[in-house]
Amino acid sequence: LRPRPAELPTVRWLTYSGSDSSPAASPDGRTIAFTSRRDGTSRIWLKQLASGDEAALTSGPDGFPRFSPDGASVLFRREGPDGPSLWIVGTLGGEPRRVVADALEGDFSPDGARIAFVRGLRGTTRFVLGVAGLDGSAERIVGRSEDRFLSCPRFSPDGRSVAAFELIAQFVAGSPTTIAVFDAASGARTSLTHP
Repeated sequence: LRPRPAELPTVRWLTYSGSDSSPAASPDGRTIAFTSRRDGTSRIWLKQLASGDEAALTSGPDGFPRFSPDGASVLFRREGPDGPSLWIVGTLGGEPRRVVADALEGDFSPDGARIAFVRGLRGTTRFVLGVAGLDGSAERIVGRSEDRFLSCPRFSPDGRSVAAFELIAQFVAGSPTTIAVFDAASGARTSLTHP
């Protein structure tokens, strides 16, 4: 009379190049955007899950894609001569446009009207978390971190808060991690400690 054990989830590989990272699913779950260095340049690629078709969306060097809430565009980081910045391109292609200068990573707000971004302050070990309009206007810093690297900014479902990982050492496995949550209006901070 014991209940049957739950079936273990199955894992299905989506790409096989060995050079792919930073996946993001479209809102409808039909498309995956990801970073790939398979041809020697870091670009944003799209994979259609139903057909398996893959195509490069950007020319590079690019990374960290995020879909807009309506799935019509992708936000990504582009490395340029002036450093990294955030750009937007339509999922059907077209000319990308820069929206936030000097930014490491970003994310769309749930309504698609704003962008959260992380910026490192040059010549310091300080990082800031900011919010800007979809066109890059009305940029405002809502949080700061001293001697800790901020990464992966994400809006809360209601758009009132922005969370980011806070790491002591950038991309070092096992380094202590905190999730810093900032109120998008007031900048009030809450820290969630991760073991």
